Amino acid sequence: MSFTKYKIEKRREHLMINNEDFNNYLKDLKPIIVLDSSSLLDLYRYGPDTSKSLLDLYRKEIENIWLPQQVHDEFLKNSNELYQAQFNQFKKIATGVERSVNTLETKLNKSLLNAKTYFYPQVNNLENTVRQELERLRNISTEYEESIQSEIQASYDYFRENNPQLLINELHSEGKIGPGFTKFEKISIFTEGEVRYRLEFPPGYKDTVKDKDDKLKIDKFGDLVIWKEILRKAKEEQRSMLFITSDVKEDWWTLNDEGKAIDMHPLLIEEFVNTTDLSADHFLMLPTVEFLKLMFQRIQMHDMAEKLIMLQNVYTLDAEVKANEVLSQHNIIDSIEEELNLTASFIHDGELQEFIPDVISDVDVLEISEFEIIESAFYKKSDMFIIESIAEALCDVEVDVRAMDNMNVTYEYNIRISFNIQIAIPIKSVEEVIEENSPSLSHDIDEGELLETENIDFSFSNLNIIDSIEKLSPYNDDVCTECNNNYGRYFKNDGEAICESCSSSWALCPDCGLFYPEGSSSGAFCENCEEQHL
Repeated sequence: MSFTKYKIEKRREHLMINNEDFNNYLKDLKPIIVLDSSSLLDLYRYGPDTSKSLLDLYRKEIENIWLPQQVHDEFLKNSNELYQAQFNQFKKIATGVERSVNTLETKLNKSLLNAKTYFYPQVNNLENTVRQELERLRNISTEYEESIQSEIQASYDYFRENNPQLLINELHSEGKIGPGFTKFEKISIFTEGEVRYRLEFPPGYKDTVKDKDDKLKIDKFGDLVIWKEILRKAKEEQRSMLFITSDVKEDWWTLNDEGKAIDMHPLLIEEFVNTTDLSADHFLMLPTVEFLKLMFQRIQMHDMAEKLIMLQNVYTLDAEVKANEVLSQHNIIDSIEEELNLTASFIHDGELQEFIPDVISDVDVLEISEFEIIESAFYKKSDMFIIESIAEALCDVEVDVRAMDNMNVTYEYNIRISFNIQIAIPIKSVEEVIEENSPSLSHDIDEGELLETENIDFSFSNLNIIDSIEKLSPYNDDVCTECNNNYGRYFKNDGEAICESCSSSWALCPDCGLFYPEGSSSGAFCENCEEQHL
């Protein structure tokens, strides 16, 4: 089904066009955006915030905007009156309240006079109460008029800085205003218009009411002149036209029973096709409010796309924080033993053997704990976000060694290891992120949302042993009296146990095999054994 068919079928139910169809229309057909005088004059009718948003939108799209000369002329003719009306409307509210109070007072006076004439009971009290209330209403009106002075001044300030006339000047300097028609061409259009309007042929036939204040009876043809300029522009440039108007009468639109626009007038589409030699999908007409809504959503998505593209190339994420976040989500501790092949590495690589005094025959990893990211860095590689981390962990292992009597003896060690982890996270496409966040687009997209954290690859490498501490020996159950932590594998000359780690700061007597404090003996033996060598 073509875009045109989809769009028209949907408009039979309601005028709203969805974001996807609208964006496809702009992308595929690249239309000239034609503003009606009503949509430009709305800049004076809206409040300052809405007016500024609409004006900013028009400026952002100025390269694609074009004005028929008739629109330009109608804007200049009516803009000053609307400009003044913007400020007079505030005063009219207070004046209207005052006038209503005076009218009410006159009517009440007549009623009260009749009641007083015939001495109605409590009539004087009623009169006093009513007059107090009337005075209260006058005070409310006065307070309102005084309170809005700052808002009136703010409106003056706004239009001084954001005068819609500046937009017209920009369009004029950019050559974005049509040349219009000659007087003779207009006479031909007016003559045609008389026939069209009697037949209720759009556009503009509902404007015949303008004849009342127009001696020449030609102001009613303004919409028709605009339409003729649009048709000529489309035919000459063979370009799609997007017409924006706030005029929602039946001489532009097909209306439903409630008088709401549900589609472009079919005769307009037919005339566009017959006159321009372009297909129907090259013409689209939208009310100003609908256009404003769709364009703001489009701009949001465009701005989001630009930000996402920037984020895809310049990341500011804290690599260490992101690495810890990802690893905690995937319970990485359970993967360390398998990924690093710890058992085989401890047995065959020889590094652990440097920490064990006897020959290792087997190793059993009991538990891995105290996992910690020490340092991280990141970079982008193709469509992947790569985090390179150095990590440490504590391994609780049982080590079987071959004793001197060829018997296997089992020790328990705490082995602190370091290793590298590479985390490869797929980067989502810009289109994918926008689709996930549309249509709300209600929050700022951060770079974390670019990452597809459910589909991550991990790789482990560069295993190193930092330290090895004997935790349990089959020969004793004594705890080292130096550190009060590890099991004492050896003994000091006072009979107390000492672990392998602490024994490195003591001297070993070659005769008795006990450790004694360094410097406590003048020779190579402990004090007890030294006497035997005198």
